[in-house]
Amino acid sequence: MLGYTWNFNGYAVTPLASIGVAPLSVQTVTGNTTTTDNVTAYHWAIGALFTLQKRTGIQADAVYGKDYVSAGGTQYQYNRKPWLSLALGYSFQ
Repeated sequence: MLGYTWNFNGYAVTPLASIGVAPLSVQTVTGNTTTTDNVTAYHWAIGALFTLQKRTGIQADAVYGKDYVSAGGTQYQYNRKPWLSLALGYSFQ
């Protein structure tokens, strides 16, 4: 993993950051007609990985971000809305 980790009393905190670009298909329903637009989606996210104790390998993380869709995808229900990701894991190192 790249970056910096702060260690204290068997615990560790690692900051996380992400940006991304991906293709997205957005469907629009008007009456009995469904159209699909292929648009570009962008996201940014920040968060932190918390290692509860180095010797146990138990980890938890929280990441907050926001998605954006190019002009053709204005009907995408999550456009410009924030999201939160929570995870629990184990490190085999």
